[in-house]
Amino acid sequence: MALKALDIYKLLPKKNCKECGDPTCLT
Repeated sequence: MALKALDIYKLLPKKNCKECGDPTCLT
């Protein structure tokens, strides 16, 4: 089962940064 955008979003650190490696990070 593929992860949906929101599922991935929930797994990301809730910080406004680029530490996750995604420059388009919205957390």
